[in-house]
Formats: sequence, C-alpha cells, structure tokens
Amino acid sequence: MPAPFLPPKKEGDPKYSLVLDMDETLVHVTFKDDGEINFSTRPYLDKFLTDLSKDYELSVFTTAKENYANSILDEIDDKHLIKHRLYRNHTVQDDSDHLTKDMTKIGRDIKKSIIIDDKAKNFSKTPENGI
Repeated sequence: MPAPFLPPKKEGDPKYSLVLDMDETLVHVTFKDDGEINFSTRPYLDKFLTDLSKDYELSVFTTAKENYANSILDEIDDKHLIKHRLYRNHTVQDDSDHLTKDMTKIGRDIKKSIIIDDKAKNFSKTPENGI
C-alpha cells in the first residue's frame, strides 16, 4: 500500500498522533478449539481512550489482518475514538521477515507521533517514537 497511509489532518484535529498496537497492548486474545475468538480488554481501556482522544489523534496499527482486527476494534471502540486503523497490509517486512510498523509512512509529523506496542521490534524503524 502506498504511503502516506492516513488521510491529511483537518482543521481542528489534535496536533499529536498516538498510534496503538492492538494484540497484547489493548486486548488479550485467546482462541478456542472451535475457532471462536475470546478477548479481554486492558483494565480502564475505555477511560484511557476517552481521556487521550481529547489531546491525541488515536490510531491502531496492528500486524493482524483487517477482518480479525475490525471484529475486535468494532467492539472495544463503540464511541469511535480511534480515528484510523492500519493493518498487516500496511506493515513492512524486514530482513528477517518480521512485520514492522514504519511510522514514517503513516503521513503524520514524526516529531509529533508516538507508538505504543508490546514489542519494540515492531517499531524498530523509528525506535525514538516508541514505548
């Protein structure tokens, strides 16, 4: 997919961008033998999203496929606080075939963007922007 991934910001949008990983950062997922997905959210996730959406443009960037990710995100974000969703097809494979989230491709000022992920390797192209 060609960069930039996100549409241009509009007048009045927050000037800072917070990009969140989904699996193991926002939710913990378990798969049953029959293929059913069960997940639990991090404690106080709704408050976290509500509070941060006041000062940040919220996006999710996951290595998951779109259908799977949307089934979870639609449930946890019923207030539509997460403005953008990026999926596996937005990642870049590194030399070891690891899927990397390249923050320079999202279309936001890198100096005003942060990514929160449970694996530092996922944002290894821009480690100074990751937590």
